[in-house]
Amino acid sequence: MGHARRRAVGLAALVVVLGGATYADASPRPALRDAGGSNAPLSYAQAPEWIAAHQGGYGNDPSSPGPSVTVNVPNSGGRMGFIEVWAQVKANSNQTAVGLFDVTGGHRRFVPGQDTLCSTTAVVPLPGDLFMTLDGVPGVYGTPMSVAACAGALGPPGPVLLRVPAGQRRFRLEYADCGCGGPGKAAVSHRWLWIRPAPTS
Repeated sequence: MGHARRRAVGLAALVVVLGGATYADASPRPALRDAGGSNAPLSYAQAPEWIAAHQGGYGNDPSSPGPSVTVNVPNSGGRMGFIEVWAQVKANSNQTAVGLFDVTGGHRRFVPGQDTLCSTTAVVPLPGDLFMTLDGVPGVYGTPMSVAACAGALGPPGPVLLRVPAGQRRFRLEYADCGCGGPGKAAVSHRWLWIRPAPTS
């Protein structure tokens, strides 16, 4: 889908609900969708500052990285386990891709299982995305990704299930300027990340 058509579809899909999730709506502690039904500990962190999204691919602002959280992932077989991830950002009108990385032990690895369809529409090459903001529409976006609009959900974020190595793992959000409005213009703030181990039985 071309950029112009994708933007038109996204605008049509979001115009009805933008009144309930405007640019000024980032709350001090957002509510979560589908967070009940598990006794597993929910780890979370936030970074409220505005930062410019990284150019040329995913990255962080050293003055305000992440946020990041550490989670103990149970082994569900083959030294792998599952996590549930919620994330949310407040974005300006230039499109930003948000990605989840495993940064355990100082290494950096894009977590597999994130969206790989909409990320192909970005001007810069990306391995995928947890979700993206919509070009031309500032607001509060979060998980999960809507493939129909190629944008994150509005309102309370919902969970995304990802398969990751078992054990104590550290995960971090990173950001990429999609380049739709020209380089160096995408920015995000009120960045939230919640992760908990998913049940293994």
